[in-house]
Amino acid sequence: MNKTEIITQLSKTRNDLFDNVALLLARAEGKIRFLNSLDFEGKGRITEGHSVTVAMDAQKEIQNARKALNETFAEISEVRSNLLSL
Repeated sequence: MNKTEIITQLSKTRNDLFDNVALLLARAEGKIRFLNSLDFEGKGRITEGHSVTVAMDAQKEIQNARKALNETFAEISEVRSNLLSL
């Protein structure tokens, strides 16, 4: 594989990660944030004890996954930049 092919593959991989993972995580995070928010009466949308804990844990896990994915994006971009400068 030559330099151009590697750069093309890195770009394709990054785009696939964004389209198939990052957007999905963003949608899931939005939905879980909504469920964890208060309604118009100031009450939680999820009121069952353990369900609240599970929803909060899920939100944290999604946030951690998005952070890790963003770090992966940064690494891919750095590798691509390094290849371009060779």
